[in-house]
Amino acid sequence: MLTARLGVANLVLLIAFFKPGASFRMGMFALGLVAAFGAWRTARDFDWSPLARAVAALLAAIPMLGMAVCLGLLLKAFRER
Repeated sequence: MLTARLGVANLVLLIAFFKPGASFRMGMFALGLVAAFGAWRTARDFDWSPLARAVAALLAAIPMLGMAVCLGLLLKAFRER
């Protein structure tokens, strides 16, 4: 759940606040770190191995791909409820 919320928040913040240039790159970096942390924590809730959690976190840190990873984890969390 946390990852999906972070992914959606990343997209909203990206659209609302960041303009192209250095601030955009720094914003993408910061949001990528937040998404990676959320993916790491959410994958722990699924009892994934540390390697699988690390892969999910790395993929979540990549712009645009991270949003898809976060949404995928959200759907998995909803299905398991």
